[in-house]
Amino acid sequence: MSCFDDDTRVAPLPALPHGDAGQAAFSGQVNPAWNIGDKPNGGYLLALAARALQQRTPTQPDPLSITVHFLRPGVSGAPCHIDTHLLRSGRTLSTVRATLAPWPSTPSRCCPPSRSPAVGPSCPLRAIALPPSPARHRTPSPRGWA
Repeated sequence: MSCFDDDTRVAPLPALPHGDAGQAAFSGQVNPAWNIGDKPNGGYLLALAARALQQRTPTQPDPLSITVHFLRPGVSGAPCHIDTHLLRSGRTLSTVRATLAPWPSTPSRCCPPSRSPAVGPSCPLRAIALPPSPARHRTPSPRGWA
């Protein structure tokens, strides 16, 4: 294993007795070796969340795509908590959401679609509702502006 593999290792946490069957939690450690200045590199934080997503969907371990939203800078050298939620599970593609936060604090969220290895690369995904478009009433159509 490489240093990166060691530094992005996450461990599953025990399930809550009355928790949702689609949820699972993981713990990890944000290693300061991956800092830019005094803050952890965003790609490194994403890798921690992606490791949890891989464990959440073991038959579809490779990400097809991942979208990440950083709500606050990461906390270097701190333990982290990663909540995952299986939004949709299919034979070849699954959608999973992960929320990574310092132990405890405000999260960063990511979500990737996963594909089964037989079909191609996969990984969990997070769906985020888009804000309403201010120009929705002025959308171009084949006949001109609506």
